[in-house]
Amino acid sequence: MYLVGEQFPYISEVISELQLIPAQLVNGLPSQAANIYLDSVADLYAQHDPDQIFLICEGKLAGSINQREVFYMQEGDIVGLRQGFNLPKCKYSSKDPIELIPYDRKAFFQHIQADPARQTLLTKYLIGYAAVLADGLSRLTPYTSKPATGFLQVKAGDTIISEGEQADHVFILMTGRAEVYVRGVKVGNIYQDEIFGAMAMFTQEKRSATVMAKDDCTLTAVPKEQFINLIQTHPRVCLNLMENMARRINSLNQKLASSDSGDPATSVEIMG
Repeated sequence: MYLVGEQFPYISEVISELQLIPAQLVNGLPSQAANIYLDSVADLYAQHDPDQIFLICEGKLAGSINQREVFYMQEGDIVGLRQGFNLPKCKYSSKDPIELIPYDRKAFFQHIQADPARQTLLTKYLIGYAAVLADGLSRLTPYTSKPATGFLQVKAGDTIISEGEQADHVFILMTGRAEVYVRGVKVGNIYQDEIFGAMAMFTQEKRSATVMAKDDCTLTAVPKEQFINLIQTHPRVCLNLMENMARRINSLNQKLASSDSGDPATSVEIMG
């Protein structure tokens, strides 16, 4: 998916990465019927079951809201995830030929819920595209000093979050690497696609670690309120995040406990 209008290079790179996810999400899920070939389509869901979602094999669909084209979905994208919500209708259309694979919506979400890895991928996909939309919206609205969902570009050596500060955002590392420090001691690394900064959202405490960019990095920043809403409406996402954090915390606490200091107080949760 990409927005109507000019795209910045880093947005195009992120979109290319996100478009690889849907094929992984439907891997192993039987399609509901044979592939659908359309020479053109004026309104996809006026012609097809609203309980279907579609993986685009070839071609492009324009997404229009309130009779205005807002975005395009192309090969590799999955169409119809917003169906069923109390939102203005989104009309999907194409003047050119398009090939779609249909899936049953309920079966799709059951397939996702059956595997924590797929839950994580879907979370990344949804948050990533929310950030793409927010990035586009930010160019249409006046500047505000308050941070919003979107992409951040940080240079190697820059501090992303600081130990002891208030937790306002959760982050996804889209590109690059970062390092985690507790009281000035390096205790771990964060790699591409990892979510960090969520622990303080659960504990309602200040950041317990500092995260610094090892390389030039691209990040997705999700405000606290949006993150809380996500885990409230998708409890399996919350469970999966907690399981992942527990594993990392255990590993990092073992490293701290075996350090030369021998101080058990240094065994802390470093997810920020």
